[in-house]
Amino acid sequence: MPTPPTRLLRAACPLLAAIVVSLASSPAATGARSDPQRPMPPAALAPLWAELRVSIAASPASLSAQLIERWQGHAPLERDVWLENCANAPVEAADRRTALFMLGASGSNEDLPRFGLLAASAFERADEGIEACVEVVVRDWLLRSPQALAGLPSLSDRLVPELRCALHAGVAKGAPGRAMDYLTNRLGASSAEDSVILGLIGAYAQVPEQGPPARLLQRARAALTSTDVHLRREAALALGRLEDPEAAVALAELLDSPEQGERQAAAWALQRITGLALAPESAAWLGWLAAEQAFWEESGADLLRRLPSLNRKQQAEALRELSQHPWRRADIARALAPLLACDDPKVARLTACVLADLGGQVAQSVLEASVGSGDEELSASLAAALQRVAPAPRVSRRVVTVGARDSSNRPTDGR
Repeated sequence: MPTPPTRLLRAACPLLAAIVVSLASSPAATGARSDPQRPMPPAALAPLWAELRVSIAASPASLSAQLIERWQGHAPLERDVWLENCANAPVEAADRRTALFMLGASGSNEDLPRFGLLAASAFERADEGIEACVEVVVRDWLLRSPQALAGLPSLSDRLVPELRCALHAGVAKGAPGRAMDYLTNRLGASSAEDSVILGLIGAYAQVPEQGPPARLLQRARAALTSTDVHLRREAALALGRLEDPEAAVALAELLDSPEQGERQAAAWALQRITGLALAPESAAWLGWLAAEQAFWEESGADLLRRLPSLNRKQQAEALRELSQHPWRRADIARALAPLLACDDPKVARLTACVLADLGGQVAQSVLEASVGSGDEELSASLAAALQRVAPAPRVSRRVVTVGARDSSNRPTDGR
């Protein structure tokens, strides 16, 4: 009696991630060609997969070696022939899906990852082995072919939730500079999936120069009021990563949460947004935020808007004043960028100092973009300011899985 597909997959999945790495380093996967050989005809695949099925049942550890040996024996790797072989082999459908998924995981041909993900859509359930493979396939595919991102939404919709989340993780790691729009558009499927997406944004996504998408900020802020504590926690971390000042009051209120992980996430996010390390108590933060909001409403917003039109003396005074109000430091840093290229070297140098005082990811990006510009004195000021920018607190790099609620995912040492 043939091995049931469920048992086959359960035995094979823990090894699939290792197979991906092994295949990627094989001569076939790297483009090194041995003596040309004719591709295996479709009829010959039946005993191959039957043998692999027996090997899995007898000794799962032999699967990787057997598969790689067979793969290297068919060095030409003609795409159409291999796909035809997999589609027409007179073996069980589960075996064909497994074979096709392994072909896609190898990444040796630009079309194979897509076919591999299509094969993965046949799985009604997934375990960590399959999830790891989907993540690696997508990550490596995007690192090689960034344009593949455009086709991933339709592939994602075919997968079960666990594999969709693995695909999202592959996007976040393989295309961090473009992942934010993709991940934002995938929000809304479920609370569990939103938790994973916000966690990925908090850990990996790069904030665009013009700031995060408004739709993402709105959804993340709304998630702070969810009944799901895990979703609230991931939303707090994401909003901190995005340096969203509009979320500060809601984050301060989370400091009263009975959940330690949620309190830690809120405290980290507030520090990330403002650069301040106030006591992790809602009263302290809400009092400070009330004063900051009053300044912004009374004069701060208007001062920042008029900054380019002020004379040099007024600009210097405005810069000193703004540097004392870091609640909206990300907005201030973006507005100060043009002053680094102004005609007055004193104003440019003062701007660099103010950016260093404000700190944060946006200020750091603005300084990095300007280093090397201007005269020697300004270049030195920019370099010194960049060295002074305090490293932004970072979310620990972590594996994010659907429904993961353990404490290992919290920020480390407040960073």
